[in-house]
Amino acid sequence: MPAEDPQGVERLARYITRAPIALDRLEVAEAGCVRLSTPPDPRTGATGLRLDGLDWIHAITSQIPDRGQHLVRYCGWYSGP
Repeated sequence: MPAEDPQGVERLARYITRAPIALDRLEVAEAGCVRLSTPPDPRTGATGLRLDGLDWIHAITSQIPDRGQHLVRYCGWYSGP
């Protein structure tokens, strides 16, 4: 990113600082549980996910690969059965 491109630098900064989850879909329920609104699950029809605080932290941090490792996720036809 060239320093002479202030609009490009601003777009990059906005992308880096964006929230990974839309905060309007997230709420803290009773007893410290976290509820996340999701699109309907095709199998169960569930429209939300409810986790206690530690399970929520585990779900978020499990997306971070170990140092020196790369996390590759395949979607669609390449994802297998």
